[in-house]
Amino acid sequence: MMFFAILILPMGTDVTDEKSVEQAASELMRPFEMWKDEIPVESGHWDYYWCCSKEWMDESQISYSAYTGIPVDQPLVVFPVEQLSVEGVTDSIVTPRGEWIRSKSTYVEEDPPWDAKALGVCRSFPGHFGVLAYCHG
Repeated sequence: MMFFAILILPMGTDVTDEKSVEQAASELMRPFEMWKDEIPVESGHWDYYWCCSKEWMDESQISYSAYTGIPVDQPLVVFPVEQLSVEGVTDSIVTPRGEWIRSKSTYVEEDPPWDAKALGVCRSFPGHFGVLAYCHG
């Protein structure tokens, strides 16, 4: 299953530097690697991911216009999470506290309260930036 996730970066991450963002994303995602023996099955969420770049999104014909405030010279889709609108909500969010928060929606079930919950999670991290990640799990 392929999905997008918002990774809320820790304060102090240099959001204008691609390598800093990639390093912070790697640290946030590490606890959720599916193949690690010491991670309980229900806690693993991905077997590969990448931080979305504006170039990849353009090539894939996927709009990233819902993510406003991207630093001008930053090739990755990095944005202030406080500015996120419902159009940019993803099914998963990883917080700087190490939480993976996921919508309860599936192929057959919807999760109507998710958009409001996701926006609330993002807004509970004032001053933080997020990066859009494309995941396979």
